[in-house]
Formats: sequence, structure tokens, C-alpha cells
Amino acid sequence: MIEARSAAPLVSLRILRRRSLAVGNTVMACLGVVMTSGFFFLSLYLQQILGYSALRTGMAIVPMTVLLAAGPLAAKRLLPRFGPRFLILAGGIFTTGGVAWLSLLPDYSDYPASILVPTLVIAAGVGLMLLPLAASATTGIDTRYAGLASGLFNTARQLGGAIGLAVLVTIATTATRHSHLASPSAATVHGYHIALLISAAVSLASVLIAFLLPTPAKTAPETRAARPARTAAATRR
Repeated sequence: MIEARSAAPLVSLRILRRRSLAVGNTVMACLGVVMTSGFFFLSLYLQQILGYSALRTGMAIVPMTVLLAAGPLAAKRLLPRFGPRFLILAGGIFTTGGVAWLSLLPDYSDYPASILVPTLVIAAGVGLMLLPLAASATTGIDTRYAGLASGLFNTARQLGGAIGLAVLVTIATTATRHSHLASPSAATVHGYHIALLISAAVSLASVLIAFLLPTPAKTAPETRAARPARTAAATRR
């Protein structure tokens, strides 16, 4: 409300009228929920349910982290060919499937099938989405608003993660408390299941929201065709 009335606002609300920026930031907020909650619940599961040490937990998450870091490198090569919208949709589908798979965590150790593979699927999906999302949220922005657009993008991820984690932890705790399972570990895992399923639903919502991203206009062929004509006209003059 203050920014809307300010003569020189720090955040010009006009920038939010750009559909690519608004949709990109909304999808990024959803992705913040998925990423933050996934790491959080997985860390608790490995240490409190499976009894992993902190070091072993970190090592168990290393494959996911490595693939997550490599994702933007692959997206950089694919972006010119497929465009941001396709990569965001594809990555969102991978992420949704991976989180849904991760929500099936058992109350016993089954690292390869129940943790390694689904976390790699999540990492592949998120890795594909990060660069195209950043491109969608910042491309075409006036130079003077470039820093603002970048700041909004990072803020969307952080707010999504913080608010989403608070909600999902509350849901997981409530589900654990009201579970009728006899084993405390089974009841805790049940709470994780519910929270991760909701996280998968948020990821699916981000895929549906991503359909609202504008498709870039294909003007390159026309530009190339027009250039020789302009050159020929200039030669005749």
C-alpha cells in the first residue's frame, strides 16, 4: 500500500503487470516450497527415522545436489532450441513425479529405490526449470528495472520456501499427532507422507500456472528475410 502511493517507490507495482514476470515469480515461489520442504523433511527422515549421522545424511544428498547444480548447464544448451516455457513445463512434470515418489518413504532403510532415484528425478526437474524461470522473469525488462526484477525473483523463492515450510511442518506435525499408528516412527513418517504429497500438489500447480507463460514471438526468420531487402534498397539508393 505504501509503495502504491509513493512518488518514487522502491518497487514499482507497474512491473508486476508483465505477465512473464508475474507468472515466473509465482512458479518460482511454488518451486521454493518444493525445494525447501524436500531438503528439510528428507534430512529429518534420514537422521531421525533411519538413524543416519549428519555426515552420512549430507553424503546421501550429494547426488541430488550435484545433478541440481548441473541442471542449469543442460538448460542453457536446450533453452535456445525449446524455449523457456517448454523446459519449465517439462521440469515441473519431472519435479512433481519425483516429489510424489519421495512421499512414499518407508519407515525402514531403502536408500536406492526410495531416496536416491526420486531425489535425482526431482533434481533433474528443478535443474531444468531454474534458468528458464530466471529468463522468463527478467527478459524484456527495462534496464532501470533489471535489479528490481532480479530481486523479486530471489525474494519469491525465499518467501515461498519460508511460508511453505511453515505450513507443511504444521500439517506434518498435526498428521503425526492424529495418526493412529502404534509406532512413533511410523506415525512421524505418515506426517512426512502428507506434507510431501501436498508439496507434490504445489509442484503440479506450478506446472498449470506455467501454461500462462507467453510464448515468444518467432520474429527471427522475418528479420533475416527483411535484412537483404533493406540492403538491396540501400544499394539502389
